[in-house]
Amino acid sequence: MMIPFAFYLASRYHKGWIGSVVGSVFLLGVFFTCSRGSILMGTAAYLLCIILLMLSAKNKKGNTVTIAIFLSLVALAVLFFHKELYRLFRSVLDRGFDPNNRDFIYEAGWKQFLQYPVFGGSFYPIDFVPYDFSIMEGFSSLIPPRWHNTVIQLLACTGITGLAAYGYHRYETVRTLFFWDRTREKAFIACSIGVLLGCSLLDCHFFNLGPAIFYSVGLAFAECCVKRKEE
Repeated sequence: MMIPFAFYLASRYHKGWIGSVVGSVFLLGVFFTCSRGSILMGTAAYLLCIILLMLSAKNKKGNTVTIAIFLSLVALAVLFFHKELYRLFRSVLDRGFDPNNRDFIYEAGWKQFLQYPVFGGSFYPIDFVPYDFSIMEGFSSLIPPRWHNTVIQLLACTGITGLAAYGYHRYETVRTLFFWDRTREKAFIACSIGVLLGCSLLDCHFFNLGPAIFYSVGLAFAECCVKRKEE
């Protein structure tokens, strides 16, 4: 989620190639998490940021050289150290497309939705408890386990009513970010938010406290950056 902001700085300033270096280092950090969803969305964000960078950067030459050097170093590392890299990322490669029991969780969430289709079964599961990420009873009683997918989460917990409200909210954010006074700032904010929403289709980030606060702040900046320029 931080990759787009590094590239925003790269696009805005004459010595922005420093931002390209930082964004590339962030991508390496994402790979070393060995999280398949994060790697997928981080790579997508990185490629999209390169496109935005080439369209809006003040110093296209410096940024292009920086990214070319980074990609060349990655290619050389794969060429000469592929065995070591395979051992390092073996856990990710061996899992492949294994859903890690998420399909079972999604099925259970769908069944809860079918039982309570209008308003859902609440955020506290009734007949089936998804993976509980905390062994502290006090924490789990306050922060419920989640369904590892935004749509399934909303359907299981809030039913059609909650999904419809979320759909309207998503329409409002898309209109604000893409169709109302488009700016460079909004483009990179949208890229960061897109990472969160994409990862949340495979995990429960959207319903965690930290990501939700960050998401809200991102939308506030997207709405206010145009007003600030007008002032």
